[in-house]
Amino acid sequence: MKPIKKSDSSAPWAIKGFAHKKKRTLNKEIQISFRIYCEGVNTEPNYFKSFPLNTETTEIFSEGYGRQKTALVQHVISLLKKDNYLSGKKEKDPVTEHFIINKRQIWVVFDYDIKREFAECQDFKNAISLAEKNQINVAYSNDAFELWFLLHFQYLDGALHRKVINEKLDDLLNFKYSNEGKRLEFSKKMYKILLANQETAIKNAENLWERQKLVDLCNQNPVTKVHLLVKELNKYTRK
Repeated sequence: MKPIKKSDSSAPWAIKGFAHKKKRTLNKEIQISFRIYCEGVNTEPNYFKSFPLNTETTEIFSEGYGRQKTALVQHVISLLKKDNYLSGKKEKDPVTEHFIINKRQIWVVFDYDIKREFAECQDFKNAISLAEKNQINVAYSNDAFELWFLLHFQYLDGALHRKVINEKLDDLLNFKYSNEGKRLEFSKKMYKILLANQETAIKNAENLWERQKLVDLCNQNPVTKVHLLVKELNKYTRK
């Protein structure tokens, strides 16, 4: 369509066309809003921001706060209460069992930890319990978020330490992920790098969850629930 000439800008047909376009923009209805609060500052939030969502129907907020487990969840709750995001119509999807508040899916994303002490275990469990009590969905990983990346390439069901996961990514990506992977610029590329293998990662994550879901939370290693959030985001990507 050719741009409207300046001399024709006041013509009735031009005004009508502009008004229709403006009205359509103003009347666009957001079907779902994703609020994603991450433990990591770069890797996790930039990965989720990279999903090509249909912005006509979907909003996304994804940020990292550098806080761990319960401290992260407490901080998120304070932010949500300040913006009045925890009040209103509360639902639970009958299929996925994800919480929805006023067309918002609120998620926290965090890991277990390198340390495997009693206090760390309690912190992990408390964070999950506190989030779910406040209708916040949890995408946790044990031992690290990078397990989700690794599952794009291979299925593993033996206990893994994040150092081992990062070393495996070094070889698979032909890049020193353990040193450079968490940097801002590289973290923005991970979605596209991994996209071709995403379905494989989802299947691997689902298989892991079936093996681990009845195990005590702190002993679910390896496991990740990141695929649950990924599947939700995929419902709203541009076709």
